[in-house]
Amino acid sequence: MAENVEVSCSLTAEKLRMRRTNLRSTLVPKVVQTERLSDGFRIQFDDSVSLRKQVEEFVSLEQSCCGFLSFAISPPNEGLVLSIQGPPEASGALELFRSTMVGQ
Repeated sequence: MAENVEVSCSLTAEKLRMRRTNLRSTLVPKVVQTERLSDGFRIQFDDSVSLRKQVEEFVSLEQSCCGFLSFAISPPNEGLVLSIQGPPEASGALELFRSTMVGQ
């Protein structure tokens, strides 16, 4: 039986705006490539230990407010790739993440 997951972010509009602004100044400039997936997208970053820590911190923050999404970071020996995926109902949230990460 499929589990119903609530698709809503717990951030206020102001905190969401601040989070997007922070992403644009920290992670977005390090994006090398994005790829759409059937249920989300994948982002490849410049690989460095310090940037990996920033991506891990980002994932930790996002998991706390967007539990309906799945975040996965590639192992260190495979470069720095972040996958963000979710159910069909989360397509709007996924597009917001994707557009932020490509600088739109």
